[in-house]
Amino acid sequence: MSPGPQLHHFEWLESTNTEAMRLAVGGAAHGTAVVADRQTGGRGRGGHQWYSPDNGNVYLSVIWRPDWPARRAPLITLQAAVAVARCVEQLCGRAPGLKWPNDVLLDGRKCAGILTELRTDGARVDAVVIGIGLDIAPFPDEVPAEVAEIAAAVPTDQARDAVVTLLRACLNDAFSALQSDGFSRAAWMRYEATLGRRVTVTPPGAAPFDAVAVGIGVDGLLQIERDGRREDVIAGDICFS
Repeated sequence: MSPGPQLHHFEWLESTNTEAMRLAVGGAAHGTAVVADRQTGGRGRGGHQWYSPDNGNVYLSVIWRPDWPARRAPLITLQAAVAVARCVEQLCGRAPGLKWPNDVLLDGRKCAGILTELRTDGARVDAVVIGIGLDIAPFPDEVPAEVAEIAAAVPTDQARDAVVTLLRACLNDAFSALQSDGFSRAAWMRYEATLGRRVTVTPPGAAPFDAVAVGIGVDGLLQIERDGRREDVIAGDICFS
């Protein structure tokens, strides 16, 4: 499926997600994309900053307009993560891992992150902005070790524009599948790298706790076990213990 022509390129932005949401509110069509050479205020989940230097990495936000109830929005994030994993696999020739809900890992280290933001119309989704930071260039030494790069795995003839085109195509395919067949748990499980691991869960506004990740529900929630009980994680950050 063609990624379509609506691509807005900027030398710099505070945040591609902010610009994409502005376009979405203004009526921009499904598939409209925003890409920047660098971000001065790139965001990750939970209010974390996403380091966004002008070094050739991909900072991309895409507008989706799914005909979905807002309560099913978590599945949109998981579907987008599968699309990014497929893009990385095509670039590298080897499968990455997915850490719930939206971190893409290569050799156990994070190479891409995803931030989805919703605009709702009552109980239904009006627009979703899917922001993606994909590391395809080396970072300076002062960046924390958990931020990885896949430069060595990307063929030298893969310019950033080609990576953006591939990423948008993977996202479009994922959206078509989501609309026609719903969230594919099997596709997620092909890449999953979370289950069976001890994790530390930090819910929004609450103290962290340790648990074991045991499953991904049909609703996209992470299933954990702690103190002999099974629970669902609706929102929050997890890290491997």
